[in-house]
Amino acid sequence: MHRTQISLEDAQYKALVQESRRRGMSISALIRALVDARLPAQATRATVHWIG
Repeated sequence: MHRTQISLEDAQYKALVQESRRRGMSISALIRALVDARLPAQATRATVHWIG
């Protein structure tokens, strides 16, 4: 797993906080799930393999 930083607008951050609470997951886990949903299947398979 790689660590990275991003800058978000206030509205983006608030939306992530709200959605992560709704789903009962961390913001990091939510961002990984959203990235997996938008990237090609090959990237998704690599993440699923990593998670287990």
